[in-house]
Amino acid sequence: DEEDKDIEITIAQYVESELANDGLQFRSPLYARMLTETAAQSADPGFVASRYLLNNPSLDISRETASLLSEQYHLSKSEEKKNEDADNDANNATSTIARLLLDYKYTYIENELRTVSKLLTDPSVTSDPEHCNEVMQQYITLSNIQRELAKHLGDRVFVK
Repeated sequence: DEEDKDIEITIAQYVESELANDGLQFRSPLYARMLTETAAQSADPGFVASRYLLNNPSLDISRETASLLSEQYHLSKSEEKKNEDADNDANNATSTIARLLLDYKYTYIENELRTVSKLLTDPSVTSDPEHCNEVMQQYITLSNIQRELAKHLGDRVFVK
């Protein structure tokens, strides 16, 4: 805000804000709706996202939440201990969420680059110099964004 004070927001509000700032949204309309509803409700005292989503009037949301919350795989005892330690650290949760958002953005840009790259092989695009230049500029812009995201992601990203 104006006084450069830290403001507290929920995880759902943070994710929604980060995606909106970059003009992104979840590709799945169901997940987009789940995020929007959770972000809108999350400021209420005592709000628990899993309870809200499980009891949602929309059967699709309720079913998907139940599926996401069910443990399909079991961790070894040592991995469970690591997760317990990580769960207790709020800073770790914050950095994990930020990292996952960067991963999502990187994947999104990677998919957009593939789409634009295919356009550059389309004869209807290559035969029109003006349109071809626009598409090439878009490709360059996306490549620059990808490079910046890769810097933030560090050595986990391999650029082709």
